[in-house]
Amino acid sequence: MYNDILMNGSKRFVVAMSHPTEKGRFAQVGVLFELEDLKEVSEQTNDQVKYICNHRVTGRVKLHKILNPSAWSSRETYLKVEGTLMDANTKGTDQKKELKEEQEDDVYSRLIQKTKAVYDEPAPKEEEKLKASFKNLVQLQHDLEEDVRFTLSSVDTLAVSPGDKDEGLWTTIRLWQSYSEQRLVARQNELQREFQDKLLKFLTKEKGVKEEELPR
Repeated sequence: MYNDILMNGSKRFVVAMSHPTEKGRFAQVGVLFELEDLKEVSEQTNDQVKYICNHRVTGRVKLHKILNPSAWSSRETYLKVEGTLMDANTKGTDQKKELKEEQEDDVYSRLIQKTKAVYDEPAPKEEEKLKASFKNLVQLQHDLEEDVRFTLSSVDTLAVSPGDKDEGLWTTIRLWQSYSEQRLVARQNELQREFQDKLLKFLTKEKGVKEEELPR
């Protein structure tokens, strides 16, 4: 939504209350918000927060029609409406509220520090459980001497931290994907060998074909 309002230049959007019990029904009057300030902080917050915004209410809008009602269920995008401005404060469009640079930096830095603090905390119980489960899995694979298995050293290097870096959880997801693909290839080869053995047995014993007559 923010990308759209920045592209069209209006910097305004409507917020409407939904009905407390009837699904898909909204109030006839919504509040008109105007975007005063926006800063992208995705790099500083490891993509956990994309924008930090300041808004102010400039008026009301009477809603006539929802243009994309299917978005209510699919959640693919935000709802778009057709409406009429009732008492919008047009003066606020050209008269922006001045913000001191020090206050801006202070607000942004506090949010970034809080976001970083969350991801600098010790590993939660879920991450410890994941490590323990992975360790048991690797040990079981080696006890069963499976052809495709994780190395014992992978237990100590399992990545469970948030993000896409070397220690991030996405590294483990890619590792698991690679492991699944290798197991699939191994199973396909196993089935192929099994089929060839049965075919060879059928041709030699049932059809009387000599092994030297068969292609490699």
